[in-house]
Amino acid sequence: MNDIVLSARGVRVDYGGARPVHAVRDVSIELHRGEILGIAGESGCGKTTLAFALAQLLRPPAELTAGTITFVGPDGTETDLTGLDPVRLRQFRWNRMSMVFQSAMNALNPVTTIDRQIGDIFATHRPDMSKQARRQRAGELLDRPRRRQFQFPGRRRQPSHRARCRPFRID
Repeated sequence: MNDIVLSARGVRVDYGGARPVHAVRDVSIELHRGEILGIAGESGCGKTTLAFALAQLLRPPAELTAGTITFVGPDGTETDLTGLDPVRLRQFRWNRMSMVFQSAMNALNPVTTIDRQIGDIFATHRPDMSKQARRQRAGELLDRPRRRQFQFPGRRRQPSHRARCRPFRID
């Protein structure tokens, strides 16, 4: 059985404008099931742009101008992420794939408890889930769910963000 979960081939991202910038040029990766992918490089080299392209989170003026990005489910079903319409893409995210970005401080709302933020994810992506079930699942993901993001020491902020990315037992 093929153990590739994400395959990107020839990915290119350009930022349009009077003077276009070619931020990502001909990048290809394979991520195998169970692996963790870290992207490292100099400041401004395109790491975040590549990550946004893989997750289909690019916003204008950024544009995926070449390449394919394919997700392979546990059953071998392939999904062309570049071909998903906005509704299907929203259903796909959080249910099948999520991403942990480096800056946990910027990803969490400082005035809302972490469990409430995870509950908001459930409310959006699993509207049939009861409030009690959302709170229970958030508690399973966090050791101190009633805290706010700024109350966690620095080393605990990113794990709190990782908890936001795995509430659905994604593929």
